[in-house]
Amino acid sequence: MCWLRAAVIFFLCSSCTSDIIQTPQQECLVGEDCDLTCNHQFFTTGYYTYWYKMIPGQELVYIISDYKSKDLHENRFKMTFSNNRSFSVLNIQRVNPGDSAEYFCAQGDTVVQIDFLP
Repeated sequence: MCWLRAAVIFFLCSSCTSDIIQTPQQECLVGEDCDLTCNHQFFTTGYYTYWYKMIPGQELVYIISDYKSKDLHENRFKMTFSNNRSFSVLNIQRVNPGDSAEYFCAQGDTVVQIDFLP
């Protein structure tokens, strides 16, 4: 059995207010799928939802981000959005003991970065 803790982080921006609520703690059985919910009732067009995980004593690790439903990251993590985009779900497939961590949901503007090659 794994304990997955969800917490909230906010990205700071000059013109946004974002209320995010997550499931405080989720108990998941090894080998089964687990869903973590991120409620973002004031979702703004163009904002991305981000998921991170942190194992105690280690650094925050990026898992997945997007503005629409997406399968990614080790083929075990999937993010889906409700039809009205008021919440998203991080689905962890085939949970294993290494998934035991705190999970953070965040929301923020998209950023375009242009790199010029020499």
